[in-house]
Amino acid sequence: MVYVLPKEVRELGRFFQHSTYRLNKKIITQFKYRIHSIFTKNGIDISRKQVISPENRAKILELPLADIWKQQLRILFTPLDTIEQENEEIKKLISMWAMWPMLAKK
Repeated sequence: MVYVLPKEVRELGRFFQHSTYRLNKKIITQFKYRIHSIFTKNGIDISRKQVISPENRAKILELPLADIWKQQLRILFTPLDTIEQENEEIKKLISMWAMWPMLAKK
């Protein structure tokens, strides 16, 4: 007899495999590169790790930049935060999916 995972679990596996998470990661990277390029254009030496940290985003907006650049950063930060939150939700679903075989055996 072969054990077949429930339909919901199989669908969740396809959800992960077929690019939703991967696409989001790609978009996040593009946003972060764009944000970093704004600093480079303005002669501000900031590491990509500092840009990555959501906690640093408020501090970043306090840097000496023209208002137009700060506005562009705000515009970029909004969808970036949303996509990062979505990916955290996907990670939770993936964790649940990965644990399913262990839970099913009990």
